[in-house]
Amino acid sequence: MRWVADIKHEVYKIVVLQMGERYLLQIEDGPYVQTFKFKIPEEVASVSVIKEKVNTTFLEDISLNFQRMKKSRNSFLDDLDLSHHHFPEII
Repeated sequence: MRWVADIKHEVYKIVVLQMGERYLLQIEDGPYVQTFKFKIPEEVASVSVIKEKVNTTFLEDISLNFQRMKKSRNSFLDDLDLSHHHFPEII
């Protein structure tokens, strides 16, 4: 896997990677990551096409996905029963 490009954004870290005959568009928001794979050239012919498509509409959907991911993670953590975990006393 090799780095191909960064796409500047004020909130998300957005990178384009290439893995064999695929581009990977990876969007990070702290501990959350969304990755999209595109076949070269059947689905996406170049990195410039990806950059054009990472627009306001696309990023609004990404934002909604991250909100759902955060909610799911919080629900997961809230449902954990940590009462049975005993940690050693630190002196």
